[in-house]
Amino acid sequence: ATIQDARDAQEAVAQAVAALAEFYGGGSSGAFIQQSGKSSADPEAPEIFSDASYTGMESGGVTSLLEVIQADYAHMEAETEAAEAKSLAEYDKFMSDSGADKAA
Repeated sequence: ATIQDARDAQEAVAQAVAALAEFYGGGSSGAFIQQSGKSSADPEAPEIFSDASYTGMESGGVTSLLEVIQADYAHMEAETEAAEAKSLAEYDKFMSDSGADKAA
C-alpha cells in the first residue's frame, strides 16, 4: 500500500502543479509573488510592514514547494521498492536454507 500511496501522491502533486501552471500562465508570470510594503490604504500599519522586499521563497514559491514534495514521494517509492526487494531476497534465502536444514 505504501508504494501505491506514493505513486498516487506523485500523480496528485503533478496534477496540482500542472493546474497552477495553467492557471497562472506557467508560474513565472509573477502571480505567486507576495506583495510587501506598507499599504497606502492603511497608514496605521505597524513598522514591521516596511518597504523592504520579501526575500523568502523567491525561488518559485508554491510551485517549487510542490515539486520538492513530488521528489520526496518519488524518493520514498524508490526506497520502499528497494527495501521490499531486499526483504524478499532475505526471505527466499531463509526458506532455501531452512529447506536444506530440514532435509538434512
